[in-house]
Amino acid sequence: MTHQVHLEYAEADEPAGTVVGAVEILDADLCTWTGAPVLAGRSSPAEVPRPGRYVAQGRLAGGAWIGASFQVPDRIGTPVRVQLEQAAPGPDRQAVPDDGRTCWAAGFTRQLSRWSRVPLNRRAERPTSLELFPTSGSRPENTAVLVGGDGMPARFVITPVDAGLQLARSGSSIRAQLAPGPEHTLLSFLSDGDLVCARIVADHLLAEPRRARRRPLTLLAVGYHLTMTGDDRAQDWADEDLRWLSTSPDALVITAWSRADDAGAFRRLLVEAATLGPPAVGIGLGLLRDGLYLLDDTDPAVARAIRAVRRYQTARLPGILTSYHGDSPESPAARVPPIGIPDGLPVETFRLGGEPQPRPVEPFLARLRSMSENFLTAQLTAVTYFDTGQRSPGPVAATLELTEAARGLLGDDITGSVSLRRGTLRVTLARIADEAAGTTVYLTIDGAEPAEIMMTRRGGSFTAELPWPGDMPQQLGFRVETGDDRL
Repeated sequence: MTHQVHLEYAEADEPAGTVVGAVEILDADLCTWTGAPVLAGRSSPAEVPRPGRYVAQGRLAGGAWIGASFQVPDRIGTPVRVQLEQAAPGPDRQAVPDDGRTCWAAGFTRQLSRWSRVPLNRRAERPTSLELFPTSGSRPENTAVLVGGDGMPARFVITPVDAGLQLARSGSSIRAQLAPGPEHTLLSFLSDGDLVCARIVADHLLAEPRRARRRPLTLLAVGYHLTMTGDDRAQDWADEDLRWLSTSPDALVITAWSRADDAGAFRRLLVEAATLGPPAVGIGLGLLRDGLYLLDDTDPAVARAIRAVRRYQTARLPGILTSYHGDSPESPAARVPPIGIPDGLPVETFRLGGEPQPRPVEPFLARLRSMSENFLTAQLTAVTYFDTGQRSPGPVAATLELTEAARGLLGDDITGSVSLRRGTLRVTLARIADEAAGTTVYLTIDGAEPAEIMMTRRGGSFTAELPWPGDMPQQLGFRVETGDDRL
């Protein structure tokens, strides 16, 4: 007989019911029993097998760790309500005392290999954010939004067909991202390399009725998950669910990798995807590049495709969606343009007001020490993390609290995490600022070989993985190189 658990998260600003994260539920021996999506303002049901002490731990789409410890009583029939909390500061309800930020945008759509200027539709307008949808005709190949504003150089953001682009305040700047929802959360986890949380959200989407899964963005997000995890359902998903998105570069990339054992189809689909412009999802652009590099570059069509994709890959800015500076959607440029509206371009102007101001919250992971002596707080050379458990060989996860100097170099929104699973130590810095595009980050760990490891840049995050046979390291630091500056 199983016991019902209702997971609740009250700190989210997204509309009620929006999937904003995912958690695993572990028992006192740190064995994972189940997972559940985290819903804004609503409870998410889960089942555990027996009474006892449990921990729910996971992440929000933005990278912050969340969780709680809870006790399931012997009594059956009464659901246990668990309030999830962030391991980092959450917002209070006091607005920032400023008059907001001005931003502007212009819409584009690509049909018959040509980009055209189109009007923008507005939805879900709020004081600090709004969603924009380029007006698309029948079977568009791609859509894009050119976004700029106060202190923000203009950038093109490629958007999946029929998906909205949310403009929202982020500190003193403006953030352009997918509108909140399970697809945004799933792609965020995939971009950060968190396949555990990604699987939980993907299972949530796959459990929906087939009609609800026919949204283009849902099809693409789940397709990328199945492709990146090597799921046996990837080919059926491509053949049955993506076939009607035949003009989408993202769909063609997913389909190509599902048929990687067919050399002819693999080549044809990748070359066709490259001719349609960049995939909207950043990991799709990487998969397109990697697939083309596997082909014979003496083939003229393949060589042209590689050159086209390389231009976008070189200019790409961090983020879930493919974005870059440039003079037009088909002309990406690595240089940062002057701030302001391009001459002669008709744009729509918006004003986004003040955003919530952070308030200090005691990290929930530190409070879990009462559950077991295995919960501890470790001081590191450049960071502080709160360890969720230390019982080898069970999984261990931690949240990094980065120094102000690191935030000054990598961005105010940066988040960090450490995990130790099955002898592999993984360190991730996510939500890197656009201005840090040329930055290199080195991880330093006492006892590692070599002692300093250059972290790999993947979209908007830096990641390092290395074999680690022992317990969570007690010394950890970062060295950041940007130009001649060094931390």
